[in-house]
Amino acid sequence: LAFAGAAGIAEAAVLLDPGIGFGKTLDHNLALLAALDRIAALGRPVVLGASRKRFLGALLGLERAERRVAGTVATTVLGLTRGAAVFRVHDVAAVRQALAVFAACGGLEA
Repeated sequence: LAFAGAAGIAEAAVLLDPGIGFGKTLDHNLALLAALDRIAALGRPVVLGASRKRFLGALLGLERAERRVAGTVATTVLGLTRGAAVFRVHDVAAVRQALAVFAACGGLEA
């Protein structure tokens, strides 16, 4: 955020993406997910793109990306509870259904 501001980009034009998966270890990705609320506290929308990422495969023992829907849903719901505002997902219908159930059970507005 500071770098963008120093480059003359208006803060209102910035969305923050922790870069889940890009050159990070499993532990890096888990730490970023655990700290999403701290990133959101910077006051800009947080973009979360954990869908089908390799670290989910490592956690779930699944090599094929298209089988990582449960991990995508879990990270999306976690992101929602920790302040993420924009989600990049591959399995839109499954995530939408999970968010509807989450909201119906008293979770945040989906």
